[in-house]
Amino acid sequence: MKKKGGNLKRVKRQNRSLIKEMIYKNRLITRTEIAERLSLTLPTVTTTVNQMLEEGILVEKPISDWNGELGRRPVALDFNEKQMYFVGVELKPFDTAICIIDLTGAVIVQEKFEVASAVYSEMKQMLLQQIEETIRISKVNRQAIKGIGIGLSGLIQHEIGYIYRNIHSDWQENYLGKEIMEEIGIRTVIENNVRVRAVATELKGGIDQQKEIPENFAYFFVSAGIACSLVIKDSVYTGYQAGAGELGHTVIIPDGPICKVCGNRGCLDAVAGERVILEEYQKILLARTGKKEPDITIKDVIQDFRNHDRQTRELLYLRVKYLAIALANIINYVSPQTVYVDGYIFQEDELRRRILEETRFNLYGKEKTEILFVPYDSFGGAKAAAFFAVKHIFIQ
Repeated sequence: MKKKGGNLKRVKRQNRSLIKEMIYKNRLITRTEIAERLSLTLPTVTTTVNQMLEEGILVEKPISDWNGELGRRPVALDFNEKQMYFVGVELKPFDTAICIIDLTGAVIVQEKFEVASAVYSEMKQMLLQQIEETIRISKVNRQAIKGIGIGLSGLIQHEIGYIYRNIHSDWQENYLGKEIMEEIGIRTVIENNVRVRAVATELKGGIDQQKEIPENFAYFFVSAGIACSLVIKDSVYTGYQAGAGELGHTVIIPDGPICKVCGNRGCLDAVAGERVILEEYQKILLARTGKKEPDITIKDVIQDFRNHDRQTRELLYLRVKYLAIALANIINYVSPQTVYVDGYIFQEDELRRRILEETRFNLYGKEKTEILFVPYDSFGGAKAAAFFAVKHIFIQ
């Protein structure tokens, strides 16, 4: 028989988490509104809120647009931004981005570092040094840093901080989360870099902060690799062994080029990822100038696109067509309310229009899914990883 005391403690913890998440998603919300939205009694909400006020986690703020009709001016609740901080890291294909946010999500500092080593032990030592350097630059009290979130590509089992599969074979089968936490002394969580973006979108709101985030949405991300995370009823779907969302390794062209990551032929990564775009662009430059350009980036490709270079435009149009087929497949299969599209190439209005047109062309029936473009931010993954830490260390 379960003890009633144990059940009561669990219920209190659950209520506390629900209330924290409600406040985080709806800044300047009153106790009454929290009780109504969560179907909790007002005394339950008041007791929990008062505890967090005493702890210094919450602060009360007067409602500015009060009209005086309800007697005493009501107060809303918000988090005390100076109470705690969180570090966010994204191990990216071409560099490492690290930031620190406060409890309200405001960025305190953000820094770029050299790309992580393919050797796991070297990567870990570099990362520890980079995190320490970012903390030093921020001048934040180390004791106030309550969590670290790390986003990286591949199959990541975040519950145990485990890298199951990654483009760097030496990183695989390592407990990065646990090892960083033991070395640095701060709770650490890790997750796939696209899933952290989906979690951050669900937690802090989407592009339009005035618009409610749908409970079912997809986050379509294009970088060196391609992935699409699904949020179903406000929870990120991870699948068996954290394999959900690896859209980049679904086949678009049977018997197409070999993927250097998974070894299959014609998968989306191999025909439309930034790596293949850069490889094909190098071929264009080689034919044009007779020499290779070692430091070419996706920014150079986009600049040539803006300059109306015919070959570069054809290169990107074809890749966008493949991406649109994959995006339409997701919408046809899952039918999310919204798809958030994120990637450097979609800064270009013309490429946005292209993928919208191509996607709509490949949809079945009159699909009403809304497609929104996320403003590109080179620190977007690091910030999302910090929000992931907020959710899994502070809120839960």
